[in-house]
Amino acid sequence: LHRLNAQRNQLTADQQQRLDAAQQKADEIIRSLKTRFNQRLIREMKARLDSLRWFFDDCGNDRQRCRIEYPFEMRNRQRIEEILKQLGNEVPDDLRSILTRVDNRIREFAAPAPFVWSARVESVYPRDTYWYLYMLPRTQ
Repeated sequence: LHRLNAQRNQLTADQQQRLDAAQQKADEIIRSLKTRFNQRLIREMKARLDSLRWFFDDCGNDRQRCRIEYPFEMRNRQRIEEILKQLGNEVPDDLRSILTRVDNRIREFAAPAPFVWSARVESVYPRDTYWYLYMLPRTQ
């Protein structure tokens, strides 16, 4: 929904109406199941953080492979960003701490680079918020 809303002006009027209906339905469900929804998001965030940590643990052995896989793996970090938006201040301290460590690993491991995903979606993910999409692992 984030991506579709960001590219709303590229949708037809019918598609925009369908997007509005989907957003409204999602918002209703989230409101009605807020506690369960947030618990699910917390579990999802932990799983995605674990995946990122494993990725960087494996990268020490094969930096070239990591450069190739990095754009795909950063989907996990981007989804964590969307989870953070949804949870706001309800992120447990232990997960905030793990996220800080993961982000520090990204910064230590990678260097600034052009946007790593398709240029078609670059405007959806501004550098200031999605900084990790503008980096690539160093070769050494």
